[in-house]
Amino acid sequence: MGRPGHAQSPEYDLVIRNGRVLDGMGNPWIRADVAVRAGRIVRVGMVPGRGARELDASGKYVSPGWWDMMDQSGDVLPVNGGRRTR
Repeated sequence: MGRPGHAQSPEYDLVIRNGRVLDGMGNPWIRADVAVRAGRIVRVGMVPGRGARELDASGKYVSPGWWDMMDQSGDVLPVNGGRRTR
């Protein structure tokens, strides 16, 4: 419990709220929030805490954990996975 008169610091760096979350396994989407802390997804579902930044994804699809490894570096990543993308 926070001290009176002091705002609590956010629990997460980012919370994406009310999205149509896809799990990448072919299942139907679910309405959920996605919380991120220190660059990692830490919670999917009803997120009670707040984020330093919050996005409203109502009516939009969210697919946490996906990235496009073919973005301009498709020939580099299989050879040198540590190389930064462009």
